[in-house]
Amino acid sequence: MVNYKPIGTPLKAQTKFSSNDTHLDDPSHFQKLVGSLLYLTLTRPDLTYNVIFLSQFMHAPTVTHLKMIRRISQFLKGILKLVCNSLLALHLIFCFLNADCAGCLTTRRSTIGYCIFFGNNLISWCAKKQHTISCSSTEAEYRAMANTIVKLTWLDTHTHTHL
Repeated sequence: MVNYKPIGTPLKAQTKFSSNDTHLDDPSHFQKLVGSLLYLTLTRPDLTYNVIFLSQFMHAPTVTHLKMIRRISQFLKGILKLVCNSLLALHLIFCFLNADCAGCLTTRRSTIGYCIFFGNNLISWCAKKQHTISCSSTEAEYRAMANTIVKLTWLDTHTHTHL
């Protein structure tokens, strides 16, 4: 990867395959690379579609599939450079939340949802019905905020002790 030129997208849109494409003699190298990328998708959901797409060809990979892995590696090199340039952003926690008063039509309970980011990475999310029925949208929002603050406090405590 040292000589790879960083690029902005993991794969080209609508990559063409030909029936004359050469199959790899030993697919084990390709399989190991895809396995490593599958592990990486746990923290990089933006790669999930591309890696799952490539994993369909584990039994008979071609040279084109290997080139696709190289392109994903180039993308990762570009991402690594961005992350190194913004290390400060990795230590910040951001949260977005929303509540819908009486969002469940059968029980009339409010629904809540939140996303918590550590830097640019989604680390926790929730979408569920509240345990009690709220009398107003303001009450539903306050309950959602309280629920989210509990989770944020827990995450903040645990991230500072492990950094």
